[in-house]
Amino acid sequence: MILAIGVGVGAVTGIKGFSVALDHAMARSARDLIAADLSLRLNRAPDENEQKVLNQLVERGARRTDVTETLSMAAT
Repeated sequence: MILAIGVGVGAVTGIKGFSVALDHAMARSARDLIAADLSLRLNRAPDENEQKVLNQLVERGARRTDVTETLSMAAT
């Protein structure tokens, strides 16, 4: 039982490490991948002050694209 728990924890840790490494690799090459000089990722909708700053960037000539990501699961 202890061995099974150890293997499970090791697998979860390995997957998490791979996920973090992939995220860092994508962040390093974000300019090439999304053709952008600046990328901003929030885990919630921007509040009023943040929205104001983003609007000021657009007024100065920046182009803005909002992307919404969702997680989902499928089962048979």
